[in-house]
Amino acid sequence: MGNPEIRLALALVLLAGGAASSQAPAVSDAPVASGNVASLPDGNALVRSMIDRQRFFEKQLDRFAYDVLVTEEELDGHDRVKQRHVRRYEIAFAGGREVRKLVEEGGRPLTSSRLEEEERRARKEAEKAAERRVDHKDEAETELRISDILGRYDFVCVGREVVEGRPVVQVAFHALPGKRSIKGDAVLRAVQGRVWIDEQQQAVRRAELGNSQKIKLGAGLLASVSRLDASIDFVPVDDIWLPRRAESFVAGRFLLLKGIRRRVTREYLNYRRFGVTTQEHISDSTP
Repeated sequence: MGNPEIRLALALVLLAGGAASSQAPAVSDAPVASGNVASLPDGNALVRSMIDRQRFFEKQLDRFAYDVLVTEEELDGHDRVKQRHVRRYEIAFAGGREVRKLVEEGGRPLTSSRLEEEERRARKEAEKAAERRVDHKDEAETELRISDILGRYDFVCVGREVVEGRPVVQVAFHALPGKRSIKGDAVLRAVQGRVWIDEQQQAVRRAELGNSQKIKLGAGLLASVSRLDASIDFVPVDDIWLPRRAESFVAGRFLLLKGIRRRVTREYLNYRRFGVTTQEHISDSTP
């Protein structure tokens, strides 16, 4: 989830995301403390305690299919829309990999011929993905990447508030000084933001992030990002915490020449489990 410019940054947010289920690790029923700063938990310990639930979340996500409505807008220097593209995709998973099928463009369903072409392409992609298997080496490398990325940041609990009727703790994060030998560190060390965590559910309700400095890819020859803003909201669906809406804004230059000012909005809709005929819809109200 997320366009290429912010995929690494959003990966940080998703690392802290959790899932609430009777099959997941147990969640404490202890009452939430008041807004007294002294009662706030240690931010680094809180985020790291959620890693197991994130792994559970990722496994459960593979059992869902859903739709995503993507609105991409190219903006001028005054942030006025120059071009807008709206597409709707059906998302499913095969072999632990996302398979995306375009079904609408510009608010209209695809023609039968284009839809058949998309279905053939998606079917081939799913067949290839199903043939792949994650081995122990891949799992170890993934675990190392998670540890390295979390260790890149300092997480500090800064307060408590109520979000959609539930108490949450607000956690600010920023990159620790220096460079790290982590893939994508040019992006990671420039990212800072906040996450809103439901402690009882061990789940992220909302995350916001932005850049604290210019992001240069390929020493600035490939791309230079002067501004990055992103946010993502999560919602419980069938006891699993899943994305509801994500927004991003990127401004900068590509290949030293082309200026970029792009806003992307993603709405995640119509979650349903594989093999279940009754479709589960997201509403604006959450329990």
